[in-house]
Amino acid sequence: MTKNPNSEEQDGVHWIDISSYSQTPFGRFSDFVRRFFFLILVISIPTIAVIYGAFLTTTFGLSDDASIIILIVAFAIVMGTFMIFMRSVDDWVSGSTVLGSELAFTKSELNRTIAELEKPLRDVLAAVARFTASKGTVTLPDYRRREKRLVIFYRFMIGVGMVAAYFIYDFVTSFEMGGLVYFIVSTITFAAGLAFAGAMYNKATTIGRPTVEQLRSYDHRDPVLLLRSFKDDELRVGRRFRTLPWSVDYYIRFEQAVAGRLSHVGPVIAVSAPGEELPQLGAARAKLEDGEWQEKVAAWMSESAITVMIAGTTEWIRWELNQAIEQSHLDRLLIVIPPLLLGPQASTLNERWENVLRPFAGTPWQAALSAVDPKETLLVQLEPEGGVTAFRSPNRMVRDYQLALTLGIYRRHCADPA
Repeated sequence: MTKNPNSEEQDGVHWIDISSYSQTPFGRFSDFVRRFFFLILVISIPTIAVIYGAFLTTTFGLSDDASIIILIVAFAIVMGTFMIFMRSVDDWVSGSTVLGSELAFTKSELNRTIAELEKPLRDVLAAVARFTASKGTVTLPDYRRREKRLVIFYRFMIGVGMVAAYFIYDFVTSFEMGGLVYFIVSTITFAAGLAFAGAMYNKATTIGRPTVEQLRSYDHRDPVLLLRSFKDDELRVGRRFRTLPWSVDYYIRFEQAVAGRLSHVGPVIAVSAPGEELPQLGAARAKLEDGEWQEKVAAWMSESAITVMIAGTTEWIRWELNQAIEQSHLDRLLIVIPPLLLGPQASTLNERWENVLRPFAGTPWQAALSAVDPKETLLVQLEPEGGVTAFRSPNRMVRDYQLALTLGIYRRHCADPA
């Protein structure tokens, strides 16, 4: 392929610059503004309900009970609409949408030719879509379909719990009582409704996520293995949220951004962290004992279509890399360098990368990997005979990582041989 300004090779590293597609983050203040307005909306729901109920009673001469019934029906309609929206959001974060979806890019970005690949982004995404389609489709068993319906029901019950909390609160506080008694009773009754809503949320989350064993019982494609340090499970990354009148950055778990979309390649699987109670969005989990997880991970690695590793600082990251080297599965490996805040945490990127480098000492990839700067790199892909391809961008948003993953899969599975 011909050289161009956005594609260069230096010290054995083939750099692919995707900064022209990058989104500049608004920062944590944007996330604070979004949460603030959401809090105001939640707080205002009871007030809106009271005003609307008074309007129905005064204008149409309805009884209080009739007004409450109408309010509940209206709330059910609103919640139904909200559930449809939430399902689309869940599709996004859990990997049900197409890997490298065109919806994430503007028309001009889709028509722009990607350096080094010498193809417009639209053609690259189409090729990756054909590749994922070739892996086959997954038919959900009946019990999983029923579970999905239960998830919708439990989410609806979240709203019911919140509405019930308000009406219980309104009923109890209608009795005459002292100030302290009023405070205690009103707090307990309102908290009870919110606790019910929280229990329904936990139930919906638990039902909606299959274990590795359940997932692989009906999804027989080669798996996508996610390797990470357990302490990185709460790493977050910003995504641009465009459904509001203005755009804000919405922070989600990094695992959702990295592993979620890859479910179109195969079932995304990982080891559950010790003590993890609720399943996480992203990879399906398997709870393994200390004496069995290494053997299981080694077996998964030999079966996997793709192995995605989030660069970490633990000794087990080094053990997993040694396994990939010993099994000669480096061609399947994608090493992702996670986003971190500026300041004291910035040095952690170097610590993570130094930990990744140690298993490669004395291998053909040592020199090229040592030349990679983790502060400007999103994803690293190992090439035959010691070569390395690194995808870089000045920003670390969801779209940056997902585009790097998509291009990495394209280069490995879709591109014509050079």
